[in-house]
Amino acid sequence: MMWYRHILSLGLLTLLAWTAHAQEERKYIREGNKYYKEQNYDMAADAYKKAREKNPVSAAARFNEADVLYNQKKFDEAASGFQSLAQESGLNPSERAQCFHNAGNALMQQKKWKESIQAYKQALLSNPNDPDTKYNLAYAQAMLKKEQEQQQQKNDNKDQDNKQDQKDKQDQDKQDQKDKQDQQNQQDKQDQKDKQDKDGQKNDKDKKDPQQGDQDGKENQKDKENQQKAQQGQGKEGKISKADAQRILDALQKDENALQKEKQKNQKARVVVIDKDW
Repeated sequence: MMWYRHILSLGLLTLLAWTAHAQEERKYIREGNKYYKEQNYDMAADAYKKAREKNPVSAAARFNEADVLYNQKKFDEAASGFQSLAQESGLNPSERAQCFHNAGNALMQQKKWKESIQAYKQALLSNPNDPDTKYNLAYAQAMLKKEQEQQQQKNDNKDQDNKQDQKDKQDQDKQDQKDKQDQQNQQDKQDQKDKQDKDGQKNDKDKKDPQQGDQDGKENQKDKENQQKAQQGQGKEGKISKADAQRILDALQKDENALQKEKQKNQKARVVVIDKDW
């Protein structure tokens, strides 16, 4: 829980001279405080703005205007307003402490822990015994420590993830290299086997051709010899003596003469019968 100092009391920070401007300034501040209590922050801001127009250095108007910005959740503008006012020389230590305290609250709303811690320390320099500021300072310090631990844990997890990713990548690279090497080895074995098969076929062919040539030569030689023997045999068997040839011719002539005589006989013996139609 943060302790926030409402700054309506700062409307009485400075006792201004009773001039017309001072009276109008106080009137607008009171008007702004009234709207502020009603949580009508827009109307309150307009009233404080008019008070500053009457007195541009009005500490009460500036303080209360920054408070309106805080309640409108314009924390960055509110912090700037409180810090700027805290630097003014006309404030007493208590008033300066309140400015730094509220500035620390606006910064803490933005989770600007380091900046809020610095603002609370500034407040304690002006008011060392303020329990609200001490509490808020301790709270901001605890939140800063928690944030740092979470960030460290996040960084450690990120480093661990990076290391794991790197390890996974290295393992994958090794596996890819192994697969590639295995594939190359397999290809080399296949290439060597194909070469051996090809060389074996060539050697078989080289070994077979001379034998086949010899066999073919032998068969051709045998065929040639057989052909020559056949021709020689036919010449020997086909050769007859002159007397035998004459006897064969005489026999053939005799058969031819006998065939002619038989033919003539058949022609004379043929009787032709003619039927006459009377």
